[in-house]
Amino acid sequence: MPINFSQQSELALQTGAILAKKYDTKLHVLHMLELSDSLISQSTSENRKEMLFLSALAKKKFKQFLEKGYLEEVTVEPLI
Repeated sequence: MPINFSQQSELALQTGAILAKKYDTKLHVLHMLELSDSLISQSTSENRKEMLFLSALAKKKFKQFLEKGYLEEVTVEPLI
């Protein structure tokens, strides 16, 4: 299930949790980082630092986003 931390993603996550509980399955949750072409195509130290920062920020937001009571009985597999 893709998420972007929006309210619509929250509703989709709730639905995914219901289905995961019903079918006793793992819930795979994906967030795609939006990186500019210049960050990806140019391998500089500054670009690497910025990508690492954006990745760490997304991980933090992801962790907070997944701290929901309705996910307590669900195995969640987060992926960035």
